[in-house]
Amino acid sequence: MRLHASKRSHRWLRFGKLTLLPAVLVLLVVLSRDIWWPWVGEWLVSPDTPAPADLIVVLGGDFWGHRVVEAANLAVRGYAPHVLISGPDYYLNGTPHPEGELATKFLVDKGYPPNLFWTFPHHAPDTLDEAKLLSAELKRLKANRLLIVTSNYHSRRSSILFHALLPFSEIRVIGVPEDYFEPKFWWKTQSSRELVRSEWMKIIGTVAISWLLRLQAALATLSCVMVPAIERSYRLMVRFPGP
Repeated sequence: MRLHASKRSHRWLRFGKLTLLPAVLVLLVVLSRDIWWPWVGEWLVSPDTPAPADLIVVLGGDFWGHRVVEAANLAVRGYAPHVLISGPDYYLNGTPHPEGELATKFLVDKGYPPNLFWTFPHHAPDTLDEAKLLSAELKRLKANRLLIVTSNYHSRRSSILFHALLPFSEIRVIGVPEDYFEPKFWWKTQSSRELVRSEWMKIIGTVAISWLLRLQAALATLSCVMVPAIERSYRLMVRFPGP
């Protein structure tokens, strides 16, 4: 009886320890949230700073706000000779207008020189498709040093995508502060909470896509090397057949 009681007591002690450990961990997470919660929002913002570039690229979605003004200021300060403004059509009174044209007019009205701005109209439905279209255009333009300007909460995801699509380019993604998103205190407003939730979900998918894109590029490079080598070996074998 005494032995059975001892075994039962030992089992309850083990169960108590196993139950207590997760509870303590949850309590520590809750008590330390003021330390790690800001990181959840701040990590979404690219830490890159401006450097001399061949071209400044503004991602679509804001032809009258902070993105295009920041890009214009970077060009005026001499970081690049031109700003390429990407974006779909906006409909004004039922008439489509490319975002780049509207942004250029907005900036010229503010006093920026019109020769700074190029436009890149497209109909991409999301950042991934826009990045693919822009990557092809940037290769055509032979622009290898890039400053990509977008909203701060959107900058980390954009950086992951463009580095995967243009692995041999020098890319810096500049995250522009937005009035409706405060990275350090993102949980205090509904709009910031929704942005954080949305961006983290999209980043998970973006990381997976970026690895597939890198794998695709690596296989393409390997194919470019291996296929000619196999062809040369084949020709040598045909020219000098064995006994």
